[in-house]
Amino acid sequence: MPLSDNMGDQGLDGNLQTEPKDETNPEVDISTIFCSLTCKLTPDEVCGTDGVTYINDCHLLSSKCANPHLEKASNGACQNINLNILEVGEGVIAEAAMTAVPEKCNPMCERVYDPICGSDGVTYANSCLLEYAECRNPNVKPFGAGKCPPHMQAARNANNPASTINSGESCIPGPCPYTYAPVCGSDGQTHDNLCLFANARCQHPQHALTIVHDGECDADTKLTCETMTCPTFTECREQIEPDNSVVAYCADLCSPDRCSEREDCELVDSDCFTAPCSPIAMCVPKIEYS
Repeated sequence: MPLSDNMGDQGLDGNLQTEPKDETNPEVDISTIFCSLTCKLTPDEVCGTDGVTYINDCHLLSSKCANPHLEKASNGACQNINLNILEVGEGVIAEAAMTAVPEKCNPMCERVYDPICGSDGVTYANSCLLEYAECRNPNVKPFGAGKCPPHMQAARNANNPASTINSGESCIPGPCPYTYAPVCGSDGQTHDNLCLFANARCQHPQHALTIVHDGECDADTKLTCETMTCPTFTECREQIEPDNSVVAYCADLCSPDRCSEREDCELVDSDCFTAPCSPIAMCVPKIEYS
């Protein structure tokens, strides 16, 4: 039986309307339904059993794709339920009160596959997702249309081996709720919630990203190259400020394996609104002289 035969239409409130499932049909996998939902942003908050406030029922059901045991605890926002994130060997690494607050960077993108390569070696499904990544990390820029070339993917994968954490599950980025409960990472970036932090950690070399403190990264967040975590193709550098304080930042590198044999790596000046400001490495076609 086709999937559409088991699903109703989504209401104007963004919630999912379903019809009774035919239990006699073994071809229907309910998990595939949750993973293929497209939800609207119409607010009708509900609280999940994970302590997270979801913008509406549809978004909660969509999160069941990654967390099959998730259920609705109650209507309305969660009442500041503390969520402890545990990691094997490190104990509690963070604790945050989950409260629904509009995000600065909008992660809600259409399910359209029009791949585009980012300067971080990541192939994004569409330009909207790349813009979201760029909003969260200004060092990420468009590299070119289509999938990232093999040399960029190979270099990135070589520095990002999949590891096994918690209950033997691979560290694979998954969908996250529309929730703002920020934490400051050792990459100097504010991660909008613990789920998005976990996704970012999966993408860092050796999963070395850690939480510096709860809340947004700000002027009081002091990072040195001993505590800073930089992504692939970058290195940590320090700058002495007028008040003699040390500011650490990740600077792009033109490493040998960053570009293909037919490309040259160039450091291009970037527009910065905060110091320090470092050039961005870009791969450009080699000029062939006849």
